[in-house]
Amino acid sequence: MIILSDVTFNFQTPQQGAETIVHACLASDLEGCGGSYLSNCRETAVSPKANDQEVQNKLWSIMLSLLEVEKFADLLE
Repeated sequence: MIILSDVTFNFQTPQQGAETIVHACLASDLEGCGGSYLSNCRETAVSPKANDQEVQNKLWSIMLSLLEVEKFADLLE
């Protein structure tokens, strides 16, 4: 485990990392529970920051900049 200020990283093997995704796809108890956030094969509450519209807008803006989306838009014209 690595801790940087208030962020913690728990590294997993590829198989461990895939377990929650496979569980979400196949678990009958999750049927009809779209939009749930899962961590380690369990439904978990999201961080309050995940629901903060200002944080969402900032992240969106950063991602568009990193991906240089405007370059791709030119290809569509």
